[in-house]
Parts: sequence; C-alpha cells; structure tokens
Amino acid sequence: MKLTFSTRIHQSADSLSAALLKKADNHTFSAKTARKLVGIASREVNLSSIVGRQIFFNSTSAESILVDSEAINKLHVVLKGCLKYVRNEDAGAQFNNWLANCAKMLPVERNKDSNSKVEQKDAENKANADRLQRLKLRHGKPELLAIGSNGRVSRLGDYIIKQFNQFDTAAIWHELNMCNSYNASVCGRQNSAYLVGQELVMPYIEGKVPSTGEVLDAVKSLHEQGYMMGDPKPDNFKVTGDSVVPVDFGQVFKVDEHKSLDGSVKYSVVNDYLKGGHNYVHGKIKAEYQEVLMALDESLGKNSPSRYATVSELKNLGYEFGLDYRS
Repeated sequence: MKLTFSTRIHQSADSLSAALLKKADNHTFSAKTARKLVGIASREVNLSSIVGRQIFFNSTSAESILVDSEAINKLHVVLKGCLKYVRNEDAGAQFNNWLANCAKMLPVERNKDSNSKVEQKDAENKANADRLQRLKLRHGKPELLAIGSNGRVSRLGDYIIKQFNQFDTAAIWHELNMCNSYNASVCGRQNSAYLVGQELVMPYIEGKVPSTGEVLDAVKSLHEQGYMMGDPKPDNFKVTGDSVVPVDFGQVFKVDEHKSLDGSVKYSVVNDYLKGGHNYVHGKIKAEYQEVLMALDESLGKNSPSRYATVSELKNLGYEFGLDYRS
C-alpha cells in the first residue's frame, strides 16, 4: 500500500506520529519543523520543552534538567514506528539522529557506562555501513570523478565517496564534522556525512563552478554563518540555484573554535591561505581573517609553514613590516 501525506504540520491538531509521517520524504528539516515537533511531543507524551529541544534541535542546556525517562521512551517508540515509512537517506539520517538523541538522554547505570559507549559506537558504525551498502545496492558501481595526490573521489547516487592515500584521522574527522555542522545549521540536513572504515561519504552537490565574484560573496556568507575557510577557491564551491555553497570542508572551521583545531588542520589552513586562499577574502572580513590566521600561525610555532613563506605571503597573512625590513 502506498501512503501519501500532506507535508504541513498542524501543531494543534496533528498527533505526534502524524506530524512525523508528514516529514517522511523530506530532504531538509527546518527549525520551524523542530519547534512544532517539540510542542506536539510536549502535549502528547509530556516531554519537557528543554528535553525536546535537545532531541529535535541537537541543542545542549547549561541548566540542570530533570529527565523524564517515561516521556523519552514514549517518543522513542513513536519515532521507531515512523522510521519504517521514511523514504530517503536524508530523512532516515534525521530520524535516526532523533532516536540517538533520545538514547543519550536516558540515564545509564555507572557500571554500564563504558560498555554502553562501546555498544553505541558499534551500533553507529553498523548503521553507517548499512547506509553505504544500501547506496551500493541501489546505484551499483561508483562513478570515478577524480584521482589526485590525496586519493580518489567517486560518485554514488546523491553522495560522493572519498578514499585517501594517507588516512589522517584528525583531519578526516574534522572534514566530516564540518560538513555535518554546516549542513545541519544552514541546510537542515542531519548527519549527512559519515565514515565507513576509511571511506568518507558526503552529499554530492550538483552545480557549476562559480566565478571569482561569486566565491568572494560565498566566503562572506560563510563568515556570516560563523565559518571561515583556509582554501577558498572556485573548485571548492558549487553554484546551486541562486546560492553558492561549499563542497570541500577540509579547511572549513568555526570561527569561535579556531583555537581547538588539530595541528594538522591548522597547518593546512595556514599553508593554503598563504598560497592563495587570501585572494578570495576581501572587505571588512579580511581583518578578522588575518587576526585568526596569525593566531593559528603563532600556535604552530616552529612547525608553521610560515617559516618558509616570502615577505609578500607573510603580509597576506596579516603581518606588518617596517620600511627598513630586509628579506
């Protein structure tokens, strides 16, 4: 039997399952949708709004909250029941993310903490492997897009698979996390990128290569959303409809988290900004870029690529030299 649903949630009239089923074919999930689901869950299963926000918004709270295990378990049952009607990878990832958030909120006995974390990680790895296997069964052999010094990139349906010649764990997890962070905050897609063994699976973005002017605007837009990029250039963006979006997240980072970046990521960001990334950072944001890049450079110390930079490159990074300076 084929089920069809109206996609608009009516917060005062819809049951929780009816509201969730209306989103079974969604590729993106807006904050408005999450707010309505929090409200309906509060009405139907007595879930507190604070807990609801943590589950549906992936938010954290500084407040000390009382977790109602019964309400969370009821929500978990409803989510699990609706999951079988989910029709695409994006919606499946979102529903599974909500289920995972429910599990995180439930209290675990102390002596079971370690085992629980291992089991949770194993379950996550298996779920990701199953996602990739379903893609392969649906689309067949991946289409090779590019081979380079870092590895190879193939397309599989609406996703790409990155395989690496050298697997830098910290750098690859950074790329995965930034892809998911950006897609969740800007596009409403949860857990869109995932790792299976040493293969990084990310959404494939269809579109043309942007012009220099479009890249400048995209870098400014990224900054407004709280992100910077060490290697902005046309190849790292795509024009989709009326927007220009990043497609390579290896050197994208949150501005307010730059101090906590892994050393290998810092090195790549500073190196590629020196070598050309600065050309795509103009206007008012350039001063903040330079401040952050110099902080990254100084934190690397003697291991920074700036040790081998020219005076011109150092100036692009933000350093100033007196008239009597001799290179």
